[in-house]
Order: sequence, then structure tokens, then C-alpha cells
Amino acid sequence: MIALKFDFVKIVCGYEHFIPLNFPLQSSVEKPFEKVTNIHRDFWERHFLAGWLLNEVSIALDNPSKLVRTKALTVLKDLLAKHEVDPRYNTPEKKARVAGIYFPLFSIVIFLLLLFVILFRDRLLPPPRLAHWSLWSIQ
Repeated sequence: MIALKFDFVKIVCGYEHFIPLNFPLQSSVEKPFEKVTNIHRDFWERHFLAGWLLNEVSIALDNPSKLVRTKALTVLKDLLAKHEVDPRYNTPEKKARVAGIYFPLFSIVIFLLLLFVILFRDRLLPPPRLAHWSLWSIQ
């Protein structure tokens, strides 16, 4: 069932106009974030599809199934590669805007790096689950 969900995510996010749909209002994109604690929520409101994709990927990374984690990362990797070679976004300014859509990916990666540090520092401690650290429920 999860594999089907990521097939659906891949179809929706692979849509030709994925990038323009993530920038519906120019004025809201340029407005700075009000609070650091609201960054993820504000981000998801401004870039709904990218927020949804990153949320699904972060949930999948917490799944014990290697197949699910691989499927999620493959969908994300393929989408990033598609944006990289898209001729509509070949200027540095446009590439920077596209990269900004994936800003929360940094917090996911940093959190996972911290988990690896904990895991390898003391192999007796089980790593905490991502579900305890919800990206999108920060109030």
C-alpha cells in the first residue's frame, strides 16, 4: 500500500507544472518567516506540494522496511534530478528558487545525522524514531 502511495506521490510531483504550483502567490514567497518555530508550518502553507512530498519522505524514512525507505528516496532523487535538467529553470536565480522549495530537507538530513551520531557513539542505545520528531506539528 505504501508503494502505491509513493507511485501516486511520484505522479503528482512529476507533473510538468509542479514548480509553478509551489509558487502560487509571488508576494507570499517573498515575505519572511515570522518565527523560527513556525518555519515548517509556514513553509507547507507556501509550498503545499513540496511540503507534502517532504512530509511523506520523512514518514517513510522512519519505516522499518528498506523497500519503503528506498522508494521514498528514489522518488525524491528522481524529482530533484528532473528539476536539475529542466531547461525552464537553467539560470542561477531560477535554480535557487527551485532549491528553496526543498528547504525543510536540510532539517530532515540534520536530524538523521544526529541519529547516526547517537547510534554510532553508543551502539547500546536504540536510535529515537522520527515519529517523535514531527516536522509539521511544530506550533
